[in-house]
Amino acid sequence: MTDLLQALAGSTAPVSPAAFSYGEPEQDLDAAIALHQRYTVANLIELRTIAPDLPFIPVLQGWELRHYLHCAQLYADAGIDLAAEPVVGIGSVCRRQATDEIALIVREFARRGLRLHGFGVKTAGLGAYADALVSADSMAWSMGARRADPLPGHTPKSCANCWDWASRWYQRVTAQLP
Repeated sequence: MTDLLQALAGSTAPVSPAAFSYGEPEQDLDAAIALHQRYTVANLIELRTIAPDLPFIPVLQGWELRHYLHCAQLYADAGIDLAAEPVVGIGSVCRRQATDEIALIVREFARRGLRLHGFGVKTAGLGAYADALVSADSMAWSMGARRADPLPGHTPKSCANCWDWASRWYQRVTAQLP
């Protein structure tokens, strides 16, 4: 591991001492998030070093806006200009993707010029901030297909991995977007 990777993975000092109060990661959410962020940045650097021809993207991790801002600062400190990246993922969105807090976070980073990919963004989240994303993914279509009868003429027990079901879901969702 390079010195930079070791520093990112091993550092316990936050970018802004006022932003976080550190304890043990097992008992302190801020400490756990900060540790995860350092590993996320270090992993991106290492992956790009190992396989520079593959399109690994940076991913912002956090829970509150201040966490995501801290993560963005870690990338900046590592020399990664997120605004220059083709796409930047927003992590920790699934299961809270339709909240006002996530909408605020997504809009803040879009305002800063980041081209964002939302992980785990379902229909309600897309309705709230699709205009601030360049892409999103979700397994919501597959979950719905697992619980429904297969499409007429389809022989599997479910359409959980069915192109026709996914395509119909995509058409329905995009037709509902503002």
